[in-house]
Amino acid sequence: MEFRLRPTNNFVNEADWQELHTLSLHWKSDMAFYSDELRFLRKLIDKYFVWLMKAESIKATQDLLNRLTKTQSRAEDIVSTIDKHVKHIAKEIKYPLVHNDKAFRDEHAELEELIAAFVKDFRVLKKKVFDLTEDVLVEEKIKHLAARYED
Repeated sequence: MEFRLRPTNNFVNEADWQELHTLSLHWKSDMAFYSDELRFLRKLIDKYFVWLMKAESIKATQDLLNRLTKTQSRAEDIVSTIDKHVKHIAKEIKYPLVHNDKAFRDEHAELEELIAAFVKDFRVLKKKVFDLTEDVLVEEKIKHLAARYED
């Protein structure tokens, strides 16, 4: 699955500095959203921790917690890179004659690819967390119903 964050295929080379600045701020906003989602996913696992720590789920739960931690760190690194990039754009706007246009646009494209890869990996991780918690909830509901009918 190809994930693009720019309006057109040649946007990086055709956009003016203000458009690149706006897109970069949009990326930062998106990353804040993903960080919020990562916090939610961790809370979801914490809420169902007792059930998720049963023998059959321990390894999967530990793996997901590790992946969430690494993904959160990765998100923070990307936001830091976006912040540097936004400052770079502001400098380009303020001093338009003193810049290396190609190098900057290459940097912009690389950052976009970094974000796209993050989003792709994030979606897979989110699905795994939901699948694991859903399996546990279904199992607990079945046990609860079975116990209710045994009475």
